[in-house]
Amino acid sequence: MFFCSYCSHDSVKGVGILTLQRDCHARILDVLLRMLLIVQQLLQENRHGSKRDIYYMHPSVFREQSVVDRAINDICILFKCSRHNLNVVSVAKG
Repeated sequence: MFFCSYCSHDSVKGVGILTLQRDCHARILDVLLRMLLIVQQLLQENRHGSKRDIYYMHPSVFREQSVVDRAINDICILFKCSRHNLNVVSVAKG
């Protein structure tokens, strides 16, 4: 999913550098990292959150509900688990 034009690590300084080819790649990374942080908080606090609730935490970042849906799906694939295991639920409208 991520396309690095340049990735390096300076073991002396302990610094890693990731340069992304396009702004859209940085946005994808921002969305996934925010989603991972939210999922971590849900799991640590033993709480459940709906995909809609997650969207409204950062609507300017996620922009659309479908962005949250895709990010959750990507995380589930990454960790080979279900949405339920991440304490993320789907709630019907209304």
